[in-house]
Amino acid sequence: MSASNVNAAIHNYLAAQDTVLALVEEDYICKGKLRKADLKGSGKAAIVIKASGGDPRGNSLYNPRVNIMIYADNTRNDDDEPTAEDAEDRLWAIFKVVDPLLHWNNREPRTLDGIYILGSLRGVAPQILPDDDIGLEYLWAAYDMSLST
Repeated sequence: MSASNVNAAIHNYLAAQDTVLALVEEDYICKGKLRKADLKGSGKAAIVIKASGGDPRGNSLYNPRVNIMIYADNTRNDDDEPTAEDAEDRLWAIFKVVDPLLHWNNREPRTLDGIYILGSLRGVAPQILPDDDIGLEYLWAAYDMSLST
């Protein structure tokens, strides 16, 4: 099981959810990195999915950590002028939709793109962090997944 397979499975799962697509355009649900450098000033939001080598127990093959980074710009009008200073509120609104989709216990296994996931638990409390390259803050959350072969 590779990190790119997990990235793709989570990407496809989130992109198939109407509740997610109501807040984030499908082109802005990204695997691995944010493809669009023009997010700041666009009024758009993005979700970046990045699976890493594994949990602290070192079981990287069957226990990947999936990092979710949520970006949001302030709401803007047709002239690209901010109509509200609501970027942080939008981050939390998107998180409240994404979190229940990725945080579930082992009593509810799921299969995503052929990957059998026994459970997925949020490994850390969500945090808002700066991204100086993009010029926006983002909300970061990490989920520790238990996979089966």
